[in-house]
Amino acid sequence: MFVGIKPKLFKEEVSSLFEVSHVRIQKILHMFQNAILTIIISIYVGGLINKPFTELNRVKSDVVMIGEITLQIMLVILAVYYIRKFTRLVPFLLHYTKSYDPEHRSKDGEGLIGATIAFALAFFSTQTKIKDKIRYIAEKM
Repeated sequence: MFVGIKPKLFKEEVSSLFEVSHVRIQKILHMFQNAILTIIISIYVGGLINKPFTELNRVKSDVVMIGEITLQIMLVILAVYYIRKFTRLVPFLLHYTKSYDPEHRSKDGEGLIGATIAFALAFFSTQTKIKDKIRYIAEKM
């Protein structure tokens, strides 16, 4: 067996991998709901964050551009923080059994997968001005 992997734990993880249950289905539906809410809000907020920043201006000093990049990143972090707090306020709409606890947080953070992907795609797609500035500075190095 692999070094550091306990056979009993490995067997449990493999059998859990193929488990089909109402709890598993609701957990996945809950991740979908959070991801959908997150992507909708993030696209809108991401566009609002990107809008006031200037386009790449090669005449500006690197220090000024790095300052703009830093400020925009800070706003994105702040937005992600509050969007996540907001989406947690929305109750799970597809809850159909008592065996699933929508408030349960797994130790490994698997419930965050959908929202994390939604955040990444939305903000990567909407933050066009910061991407141009980062690419420009990186190419100069």
